[in-house]
Amino acid sequence: MKTKELILIESLGAILIAITVSTWAWHHPSAELYTTSRLYYKNPRNVPSELCPRDEAQAQLQGRSCLRKCTSDEDCKSKRKKCMCDGACGLSCIKPEKECLDPEPPIDLGDVVASGKVFGAKATYTCPEGFKVIGMEERVCQADGTWSGTPPTCTKNIFCTEPPLIDHARHNAPVGQTTFDLDTSLMYQCLPGYTTKGFARTKCFFYNGTAKWFGPDITCEPRSCGDPADILNGRTEKSCVHVFCETSYVCQPGFELVGRAKHTCQPEGIWLPKDLPTCVPVHCPDLEHPANGKVMYSSTTFNSPATYECKYGYMLVGESTRRCGATKRWSGVEPQCKEINCGKPGELPNGWVENIDKGTALGASIIFRCNEGMTLVGHTSSLCQVDGQWRYPLPNCFAPCEIPVVAFGNVTSKNETTVTSKNETAGKDETTGKNATEATREIHKPGQKVPHGKIVDIICENRYEPSQSLSPPQCFNGTFTQAPRCQPARCKSLPRAPKHGMVIAPKTGHGMRARFTCKDGYTLVGHNVTECQYGDWIGETPNCVQVFCKFPGSIPNGRVLLVGNMGLYDYRNYVTKVANNRQIMFECDKGFVLADGPIGKTCIRGEWSPKIETPKCVPSQHPNFRWMRKRRKRSIGSKGSASIAARNNNKAGGGGGGAAGARRNRKRGKGGEEDDYDAGPYGCERLDDEPNLHFTVVHGAINENQTYNDGTIMTVGCLHGFELNIGNDSVKCKNGVWRPKFPHCNALPCKVPYIPHGTFSDGSKTLYFQEVLKHSKSIHFRCSKGYVLRGSNKLVCWYGEWDVNDIPECMPAPCKLLQIKYGAYGGRYRPGNIVIHGTELDYTCGGDFRKIDPGSVRCNLGEWKPSKPSCIHPSTLANAAKTQNQSTNSHHIFTNYREFDLADERGSENNKRRSVWLDLGIQTQLDSHGKRPCGRPPKERGAILYYEGRPLDYETEHSFVDSSEILYRCANGKPKTKSRWKIICDDGTWTKNNNISCEGSNPPSSEIKELLKLINSSCLYNKEGHHVVTFSNENQLTKDHIDFPPTSTLISRCEDIGKFILKGAAKRKCISGQWLGVTPKCEGLSQFHDLSLDKPPTILFRFVNGSIMQSSDGKLIVYPGTTLHMECLWIRKFGTPKWEISNGEREYPEGWAEEEGRDSFLEYRITIENAETEDSGIYRCVTPARQAHQIVIVVKGVECPKLPENTELAFSTIDVKLGTRVSIQCKSGDSVVGAKDITCLPSGKWSSPLPRCKGLECPEISSGIDLVPLRYMSSVTNRSYDRDEMVPPKVSIHDRFVGGKAVFSCPSGYMVQGNPVLICQSSGQWSSTPPTCIEVECRPPLSPKNGYLKGTPPYKIGDTVQFECEHGYMIDGTPIINCQKNGKWSSSPSVKCLQVCTYPGSIIGGKSSPVKFYYAVGEKVYFECDEDYDIRGARMLQCLGNGKWSTTIPTCMPSGSKDESSNFMTDSNKRKSRRTN
Repeated sequence: MKTKELILIESLGAILIAITVSTWAWHHPSAELYTTSRLYYKNPRNVPSELCPRDEAQAQLQGRSCLRKCTSDEDCKSKRKKCMCDGACGLSCIKPEKECLDPEPPIDLGDVVASGKVFGAKATYTCPEGFKVIGMEERVCQADGTWSGTPPTCTKNIFCTEPPLIDHARHNAPVGQTTFDLDTSLMYQCLPGYTTKGFARTKCFFYNGTAKWFGPDITCEPRSCGDPADILNGRTEKSCVHVFCETSYVCQPGFELVGRAKHTCQPEGIWLPKDLPTCVPVHCPDLEHPANGKVMYSSTTFNSPATYECKYGYMLVGESTRRCGATKRWSGVEPQCKEINCGKPGELPNGWVENIDKGTALGASIIFRCNEGMTLVGHTSSLCQVDGQWRYPLPNCFAPCEIPVVAFGNVTSKNETTVTSKNETAGKDETTGKNATEATREIHKPGQKVPHGKIVDIICENRYEPSQSLSPPQCFNGTFTQAPRCQPARCKSLPRAPKHGMVIAPKTGHGMRARFTCKDGYTLVGHNVTECQYGDWIGETPNCVQVFCKFPGSIPNGRVLLVGNMGLYDYRNYVTKVANNRQIMFECDKGFVLADGPIGKTCIRGEWSPKIETPKCVPSQHPNFRWMRKRRKRSIGSKGSASIAARNNNKAGGGGGGAAGARRNRKRGKGGEEDDYDAGPYGCERLDDEPNLHFTVVHGAINENQTYNDGTIMTVGCLHGFELNIGNDSVKCKNGVWRPKFPHCNALPCKVPYIPHGTFSDGSKTLYFQEVLKHSKSIHFRCSKGYVLRGSNKLVCWYGEWDVNDIPECMPAPCKLLQIKYGAYGGRYRPGNIVIHGTELDYTCGGDFRKIDPGSVRCNLGEWKPSKPSCIHPSTLANAAKTQNQSTNSHHIFTNYREFDLADERGSENNKRRSVWLDLGIQTQLDSHGKRPCGRPPKERGAILYYEGRPLDYETEHSFVDSSEILYRCANGKPKTKSRWKIICDDGTWTKNNNISCEGSNPPSSEIKELLKLINSSCLYNKEGHHVVTFSNENQLTKDHIDFPPTSTLISRCEDIGKFILKGAAKRKCISGQWLGVTPKCEGLSQFHDLSLDKPPTILFRFVNGSIMQSSDGKLIVYPGTTLHMECLWIRKFGTPKWEISNGEREYPEGWAEEEGRDSFLEYRITIENAETEDSGIYRCVTPARQAHQIVIVVKGVECPKLPENTELAFSTIDVKLGTRVSIQCKSGDSVVGAKDITCLPSGKWSSPLPRCKGLECPEISSGIDLVPLRYMSSVTNRSYDRDEMVPPKVSIHDRFVGGKAVFSCPSGYMVQGNPVLICQSSGQWSSTPPTCIEVECRPPLSPKNGYLKGTPPYKIGDTVQFECEHGYMIDGTPIINCQKNGKWSSSPSVKCLQVCTYPGSIIGGKSSPVKFYYAVGEKVYFECDEDYDIRGARMLQCLGNGKWSTTIPTCMPSGSKDESSNFMTDSNKRKSRRTN
């Protein structure tokens, strides 16, 4: 039966087919349809027809009852019935002759005409002229004998049109009805698989003169099928779990899927098909034994191993183990067994090999010999092993070295001999038990030979020293590593520098010279050069004597002013000494001006500069006509500001002081008055000297007075940690003053954070969450009762961030185990132990004693609950009960202390009784001190309540332990007495607030909720400055901006701890929306500053035979056995640095790096050979300038987890030690999904999890309309586009597998915006999003200085731009450029406006050359006169830099005529001569 059913289903073409809700889609053209292969059917009769689908839910909405469903006439039981389409009921078994009653006429007005009364007949309605049919104009006779819909009406233009559309829903209106009468009501229903929520009815109303629908208000939520069931050795791949979602089952590598892979979520909320697939292991074929060997395996299923072995005397060539792979193939290739033979080891230079003639097969042994006098280095014998290799390689036979003649010295070496004695213990060291050795030193004669490897020393005569090297000479195969020699001794330090001077010595070797120099303002007395002779500097140190300038002399009608720190002083001739760099200024009396000289001078090396003569004060003949404001001159020492000259004292020679350097300034004094003094043209003072401010000139420039012109506009900003004092980021110079005000940067304030279970305070003042504090303000932190502080209790506000040494945290208080009288603790606990919060333990009592509380006790916030461990005798309980009964005159006897507690009430007698119980060590339901908690604190109008610094959630918090503090702060308006106060819980009662209250209304609850949200808000990480690397959970952050949840911790260090030093917090924590800790930054060391002597030294790292890495917390992790070189950079001629090591018990070789490739005049090295754990410590390099830098070294055998052997991944190495980098590929050639390279980190973890292999294919890329926004959707063929319109690109996909390309192109006149070529990545995604085509647009060119542009952006293809210059300037470059198809200008838009001279004019009777409109600076014009004319004036004019000609144009006069101008000059000279006489 199942087989027939399956065949029938397949013949119909679907097991999973779609329902097309046609009856609903006819009047819902935008509504969604059920997609093919979404619903599952077993009965073929349930399969809906594509032409006439059955929708019983819609029929039910319309109030219909559907007949039997069918797919053909055979499905109908009666032969009189046929399978016909019945509207929403779909294909049904219908009697074709079934009749309907006569159709009802229209209501009130109109006619109806029916084509018949049998099934399928139509009734058509019409209205009189001027009326419209409202409702269905046609009704159909249905299978149940009723007409579809309801009778329409005839009305005049007052009706509703189509009802509103709701996503995933439909209504019960008849199909095709588009008009509805007033008061028509429709019902909505969500599609199958969706749940209806809300008001589902709509109704047509007449409202404000028009008919409109009101309602519905529903949402349709998709029904969920839940997570699909899991299968063994497989997984599901799904994107959603609601209706119509699909999930696919995939098996793990090595397993095959049996069954249907895809399952679909049905409207009923179940996954179909119900039968789950299974994953069965794959099998590989059987293996055959290799020749001279065998293969062993127990199974051929996935991942099963097969091991190969060879017979004795044979070795395996290839992998010894193969595994059954996921592709049903064994890994690798079949190995072979080959006979073991090590072969001849080769020739031994300066020696020979014995026993080689006896064979070289497995187990053969050979002996190595050296010639006489040679030293054998290596093993003396070797053995042929099972791997076909000799156990040890050939040794070396090295020759001895001959001792050379050393001038001024001798060559020595140390010999160690074992002390022997007749007594067995006499020759042993008493402390170690080893044989004692005796060291003697031997002096070698020239020509004597020493064996290979011998280390020799050089002993030099007085005033000589051995040649410098990191290590002494050593014999190596007949040659010393360096020639033994003595050289004249070097000077070990620089010569002493004179006071107020310095010494310069490039080298300190013998014969080198050092030069003495003095600071500016001092002169050297003595010899300026000294020389190093055999280790000592010869000569005496000179002295630096200060030089002064003398009085420059007075000037008539003026005076000399000495520029001081507070202003100008009158310079009197009795001031005989003026120090270097001091300045003077010349000032004339009223009515006189300076002439023939500078306006000031500077004392430089005892002489006034400039050296030209002192200026003169001459009468002023041309006063400066301008508005003169009141000028007030201040005397030195007044409370106000200094004079204008002091403000302009910024130029050498005092140039800031005269009339030419004057400025108009305004400065506000202490009393609010403004001091105005005239300074020539209006201008705003410069912002260069304003610290922490950066600015950009948007419009304007600096004038000749070195101030900014009126109208200048600037954008201003502050450095990190500062904020502007103005509301916006721009200022404008207006009437000599920056508006809105002079910009400067203020240090950012800080907001008080919130740390759970603690409170911040400023002295005795309790602080609240988000309270604003000024820069450099320090606050303290304390934990609440039951908690202990871990970390620092002090925070300092530092430029908007909290500077804290160790981030504070309140940890639950531990408990101490006290001595129990008559009892003992169970397990490993002993009195005096400290246990953490939450520890639960038990104890026992001895004899007749019993525990106060049955069961165990638990440490809760530093106190024992339910009571302190104690053992008590029953008689003590009886006495306590008796005392209680006597005090209350009650005959009730308490059986335990709990019952007594419940009966206890407040009152003096009860307090007395309570003390009795407390004396017994019994705790009640009160707190640990016998005091009750408090309920909600009283509300105060206009105040916000704070508990532990955070806003109090009055709705949820209702119990507070004794001694709890509640802080009140006035939120709105001014307080009547003070802005904050606090109350304290005292034995169940809140203390009074002394009638303090606030003005204003209560703060809105939303404000408190926003503050509570801030407590758990996240923190935004912004990438720090250069050279800083930051880690989170040992993972380095690579993104510029990341949002971190609360309590996240970041660790920062410099990218190279030897080249940079970290400033700021190395550890920061996200607390209540802000990072605790100053933002870190890295400052470069000496190498970053050209080896500056006043910077800490740079330390370089080099290593061999191992690995090193920098940890996230800034330490250098060294793998054991590594040889580490650390080189401290310092210029050798300035002395020798020193290495300081915290591990003082060990010695390390240090010295200048002399080996090839290193700089022996810069690198001072210390070496850790074969590093061990004991070498861990702090290594600090200190320079002669007392600058230091240190490195923390940790020698640790860090290893990461081993890499899996049986996997689909192929690794470049299986090494797992510190710093190992592993490259990963897929053996099967699939794509690597995940990291392709991983590194073993100092934390012992791999930098990324292992990837997986997957045969990936990038998705299809649609062409045309799918690549652009909806507003640009249109056909892309045979059409043109409007200006600024985006068009879709054409795409050509070469391959969608990994490495494939998709190439995009645009039509003519458009260019690709984005990446034109996409690459299919190993992740199965394209390298970027598809590009778009935009109309070609050229970048707007910049206006030239002293010029402007003609043209309006944006500039499209064919647009032109014309450059114009202001009057007096000429264009240098192409004046007109065009925007081309490639988005570039036809020529370079870098045009300049050069200052030029205009045409000087023509002369009568002559001519000039060349004749042009403009002449460049320096260009010349020549004039000449016609025949019979003589030239009067300059024949040549030159264009000067100011755009003017060097002189006026000449004139041409007839030959023989007199020049009137000459006559005038002659007469003038004559008159002048008469006056002189």
